[in-house]
Order: sequence, then structure tokens, then C-alpha cells
Amino acid sequence: MRYLFDKAGNIITLKIETSTHCIQINATTSFDGLEILVM
Repeated sequence: MRYLFDKAGNIITLKIETSTHCIQINATTSFDGLEILVM
């Protein structure tokens, strides 16, 4: 599980990799947008 932070310290990307899936969750810093990718 990996996190990417912006300059203010907010989590903007959460990436979860398993043996079968790669799930990436992207959120804006104000959390008015949420995008979930499952590959």
C-alpha cells in the first residue's frame, strides 16, 4: 500500500497492489472529487 501526499500533507493518491489487482484511489485535496481505478 502506497500513499502520495501533496505539499500540505494531504493524501492525494492511495495505491494498493495485490497479486491479482492494482487499485488506485485518487482524491483531490479538498475531497470534492474521488476517482477509483481497478486494473
